[in-house]
Amino acid sequence: MLLEHTYDQQGKSVPNTNTSSNALSPYSADPTKPLDPVGALAPQRRARHARQPAGEGVEPMTPAVLVSMTMTEPDNAVDLGPAARRLADLVCNVADGALDRPTPCPAYSLGDLIEHVGGLALAFAASARKERSAYTEMAAAGDAARLGRGWRERIRGDLTALAQAWAEPGAWAGMTRIAGDDSPAEVVGLVLADELAVHGWDVARASGQPYACEPEILEAALRFLGMFASPDALAGPEVAFGPARILLDEAPLLDRVVGMAGRDPGWSSA
Repeated sequence: MLLEHTYDQQGKSVPNTNTSSNALSPYSADPTKPLDPVGALAPQRRARHARQPAGEGVEPMTPAVLVSMTMTEPDNAVDLGPAARRLADLVCNVADGALDRPTPCPAYSLGDLIEHVGGLALAFAASARKERSAYTEMAAAGDAARLGRGWRERIRGDLTALAQAWAEPGAWAGMTRIAGDDSPAEVVGLVLADELAVHGWDVARASGQPYACEPEILEAALRFLGMFASPDALAGPEVAFGPARILLDEAPLLDRVVGMAGRDPGWSSA
């Protein structure tokens, strides 16, 4: 499912003419290339992306985009700091010997998922800063082989920087860029709330750690999923985000979020 509408530089909805797999969509136009909400190709089809030193190759947003930005805090803005810090703690508590464990994302091992978390931290931090760089063009793919040494400290630092970037005035305002597509910053912020909440749950379940999340972050994730998740989405072992599971409103909020993200709320690695 591609988004039927995208946004112009003033944040107005217009018909989406971008049918490429880089569109900000949970799923690709090509059924053999399932995407997650920030454009991560399934592992067997991912492009390889090298880490780019911070500050190199960064272009400012165009004047037309900058003109549309205000310092007014959008209604959707939430404090993502607690979710980012929790995800960092969960990641850092994973033992090296657990990296090959399965996760609620059939396409990812736990190591793949953790590397994906590191990539999305860089991408969404650049998006909060309204950058046009390799980070805002790349898919946040997950590949445990790219974790390298010191991955716990590196990913914790990147998640800390991510939270700081989205706490800055104006981060949620105007237009920005993620996964090669221009979108309203407040929509990108909702995508990030979903990424932090759901992947936090993924890591916790795969590694046997307890998990809880602030209601305001779950509500933000649910707003995003309510716009873009679909029960008709692709399913299978190579799909990072499968068909949405719509639960009753009486179900716990966390279960509703992970269900909408295509997870089984009762999933266990055992």
